[in-house]
Amino acid sequence: MIEQKDDFKYFSSWVDVSTKDINIRKSLALKALNDMAKIWKSAMNPDLKKRFFVATVESVLIYGCESWVMTDTMERLLSGTYTRMLRKALNIHWSAHTTNNELYGKLPRVHMKIAERRLHLAGHC
Repeated sequence: MIEQKDDFKYFSSWVDVSTKDINIRKSLALKALNDMAKIWKSAMNPDLKKRFFVATVESVLIYGCESWVMTDTMERLLSGTYTRMLRKALNIHWSAHTTNNELYGKLPRVHMKIAERRLHLAGHC
């Protein structure tokens, strides 16, 4: 008899228990962010920092997001985490009163990127 599971790991992402996978992804993304502290603290152009952020931190954070079952609470949690990490990468302290629109600039919001990946996956099924 095959044992029924509520969750399982598939290609280093947890399937079916989205909260668990999101928390793991947050931890891994935070490690990636901290590993690049010298870059974030440098005088590098902010647009270049954003490109590094997307390539390293964001890719780790939203890896496997196509299979996540997102609630509004989880979406807000993920969005807040992403925004805090982006602020850290750009050396913008919360007290600087920089709006999210100024912070993100042309960078799409994380929930839009997740939606785009889901649509891309659905187009291939």
